[in-house]
Amino acid sequence: MEVSIRLRHVAYLLARYVCPLSVYVSHLTRLGLTWGVPVNPLTQYLTLQLKSVGFTTFETNLLTIPAYVIFIIGLLVITQISERRNERLMLATISQIWPFAMLVALEVLPVHSNRWSRWALTILVVGTPYIHAILVALTSRNAGSVRTRAVAAAVYNIAVQLCESNEHMLLPT
Repeated sequence: MEVSIRLRHVAYLLARYVCPLSVYVSHLTRLGLTWGVPVNPLTQYLTLQLKSVGFTTFETNLLTIPAYVIFIIGLLVITQISERRNERLMLATISQIWPFAMLVALEVLPVHSNRWSRWALTILVVGTPYIHAILVALTSRNAGSVRTRAVAAAVYNIAVQLCESNEHMLLPT
């Protein structure tokens, strides 16, 4: 009997903290579920892309290192800028210009162009500033109380992971 009452109370609290309109409005008005869509496929298939332009397996493994160094440095820099300027949403929006420009350059690059130019553009796409940490912080700060913050951040992370896991279904094979 007491377990049933406790479960109903937990369900009530969860519904109360998951359902506030302000949390969902903040999810819908930002790039939360779409920020990684342009970059993730190229990141997932980076080694295959590099091998397809003529690099050996050893060269491919070495040539992926700069992408992740740029990625880590970009993450640290953009996160620090967002904290110092107290501007999160604008940085998240502007950070989508970087991959767009690089993907357009990759698309208009001639098929038989130099493999090093294709590598440089691919590495810059993979090194796109990572804004997930900024968006989680924004979700958490907009949620209100400590309980609401924890649930809002968890719901946001679950939604992002579900979108990323279902993304492979959208890609043609």
